[in-house]
Amino acid sequence: MHRQIRPKLDDDAELLLVSRPGIKSTVAKLPLEVVIKIAFLISGGADMLAFLEALRSEINLEPLEHLYQIGRTVHHSELWPSLWLHDEVFEALLVPPRQAILKYYSKVTIDIDGFNPSNINGFNAIEWLKTHLNPKITVDWSIHNGSEAIKNLEFWTTLYITEATITIDNDNASKWKLLLPHLDHLATLDVMDDIGELEDIYTFLPASKRVTNFKVSCHAGYILKRGDLLYLIQWFQRLPVRVFETWFEDWSDHLDRELRQEFCDAMFNCPTLERLWLADCFLYDMDFSEFWFSMKSLSLYEFDSYSLEFLGEQLEGSDVTSLSLVKPVDNEDNFMGMKRLFHALPRSLIKNLHISEVDLTNRDWCKLARLLQKSHLESLHLEIKEMTSVVARSFAVAIEKNHSIRQIHLYKCDIAVPDLKTLIRSISNAKRRVRVKRIIWTTLASKNINDADIRSLVELAAECGSEFSLERVYY
Repeated sequence: MHRQIRPKLDDDAELLLVSRPGIKSTVAKLPLEVVIKIAFLISGGADMLAFLEALRSEINLEPLEHLYQIGRTVHHSELWPSLWLHDEVFEALLVPPRQAILKYYSKVTIDIDGFNPSNINGFNAIEWLKTHLNPKITVDWSIHNGSEAIKNLEFWTTLYITEATITIDNDNASKWKLLLPHLDHLATLDVMDDIGELEDIYTFLPASKRVTNFKVSCHAGYILKRGDLLYLIQWFQRLPVRVFETWFEDWSDHLDRELRQEFCDAMFNCPTLERLWLADCFLYDMDFSEFWFSMKSLSLYEFDSYSLEFLGEQLEGSDVTSLSLVKPVDNEDNFMGMKRLFHALPRSLIKNLHISEVDLTNRDWCKLARLLQKSHLESLHLEIKEMTSVVARSFAVAIEKNHSIRQIHLYKCDIAVPDLKTLIRSISNAKRRVRVKRIIWTTLASKNINDADIRSLVELAAECGSEFSLERVYY
């Protein structure tokens, strides 16, 4: 779920180096323990397995050979960077020699939903974990079955559990309350609520010793109460909060303005906050003048566009480098809010901008596109239902005059191939002082696209010194 970042070479460089005969033979002469350390420093699971594939003919890779063999039967993301223990992976590890790879992992994800730790095919998994799991390993605990977790609570509390994902449903409505107080090392808590039983989760936060990352999604329409906000304010004041993601269910209808303002002051001005994701958090009656926006990443989902005008003013002096805006609800004010925001871009630190499901006219999009010329953006993600030739040309002109944009991601945009070629030529312009130039086009898998058109786009990008790729999604 949460990827551990390590200092590393560029992924392509890693594979290129080991694929060269001379370097491959040099690596093969290194002590096995050194090769193992190199393998576990590679950040991507697919890259690590490719590394092992390249060396298998040169040396005996054990215990890495066991990891390679398991990687041929389960998806590489389940092996790296964290080992995801569910039934299939666990059964693969039951073969005695393969157990040796466990000691090299610094982190493991234990899924209580896809993994019955009391009994797997007649085998006591708890006893096996006690024997083979490194007691110093950090654990990401995914809990869907509260009864199973409580049954073995004494064992789980001996592990260094730093992350927990808890699903609250009818079978697990209150059992989680028995679990959390025992997780002394917990730093990240991710809660998914299907029945609206969140009352006590906010009580837990300020009383916790280490929880600085909190994510909550409620699909049953839980309504925040006054006490919940007070506990959240205490949490922001007592702990060095790093990540906060939540749904508010239009809180402005039932909570007084003074309390909401106090909460926003604590949240937007938290000096340690790195990522903030808010949904249904209408801020139209808040005083933005005292908000510092000290986080690096800010995401707003289903928000009021009126707030964008005030947000644009405050972003000029903020620390925000990544901004995501999805599905504003009051369409009549979309353009004015977006215009104010785009005007602020050259005077902000924003490098990554994500805009989705914003209802604007073609004329409005053309006006906004022109404002990108002087921005310092490096990545632009756009989800425009239909990008007409006029809109595409407006973005192309702006991008050609911009000297920072490296990547454009057109997500589920209905756009003609000639217009894509116009964008490729603009981002590839030789006068643009940008090293990497890339366009990604994501479409629905059901969309019929001519293979010859895709080849022509890839070839054009290569000729121009840039990159073009097509990605498919099912929904």
